[in-house]
Amino acid sequence: MKTEVGIFPYRGFESHPHRQMDNVFTIVGLGIGVVGIFLSIYFYLRGKQIKQTAWVIISNTLVEDYSSTLTGLSVIYKKREVQNLTISKLAFWNKGSVTIDGKDLKTVNPLKIGPTGETQILDLAVVKTNNESSNFSIKKMGNSRLICFDYLNPNDGAVFQIIHTGISSKDVEISGKIRGCTNIKHVRKVSNPSLISIIYNLAVVSLGIVVLISAISQRKFGEIILPITIIVLYSLLFILDIGNRVPKGLESLLDYSTLLYKKRRIT
Repeated sequence: MKTEVGIFPYRGFESHPHRQMDNVFTIVGLGIGVVGIFLSIYFYLRGKQIKQTAWVIISNTLVEDYSSTLTGLSVIYKKREVQNLTISKLAFWNKGSVTIDGKDLKTVNPLKIGPTGETQILDLAVVKTNNESSNFSIKKMGNSRLICFDYLNPNDGAVFQIIHTGISSKDVEISGKIRGCTNIKHVRKVSNPSLISIIYNLAVVSLGIVVLISAISQRKFGEIILPITIIVLYSLLFILDIGNRVPKGLESLLDYSTLLYKKRRIT
């Protein structure tokens, strides 16, 4: 009987049903092992002692340059006429694995929310925190607002609502320095993947690994491009989904319908 020599201790995929089952279990086992290696590397990197923060912002422009199209109309906010009016929600959280102490905020360039150009900050509110013990507060400093807190455990943070005269999210930013932090990462796009989505991505990657190993074992090298593409693509999607997710308790940031909600106003 003609057989093919594979990379396994068996002589290829022979016709005997027991041999076929053994080969299937070997492939599945190797696939699970490879996925386990990737996950081990991911959780190792995630568990490293890193002090890092992140922020993301979404906006809803209510009024933009109305005077050029509607003569005679005035928009007044707190007795002040404005040409543009935008409501933004900004989430800020501890993206690292080390607790950040409030004392780390005492630098010559303190942590603050402010405009990027001529934009004026009209109002600012803390609308959500996922750990009340962090004790977030805001202090006015010119056209900016200093961010203060007692401490931030990993994934602790807050959502701020900002009313300003800009026309997009680019008109407001977080700046400053935190002692010991590598940087304040600006997350351009956030996601909130469900457990089902994560399991689906892992299942597709596992299937791709199984197909790849099967093709190699049978020396069908012309069939390895597709599984390799699937493995790389869905691995990247998995990493991006996990890396850009909003911490639990701050998901209200993604709900545009709450942009007008204010829990308390601090100016």
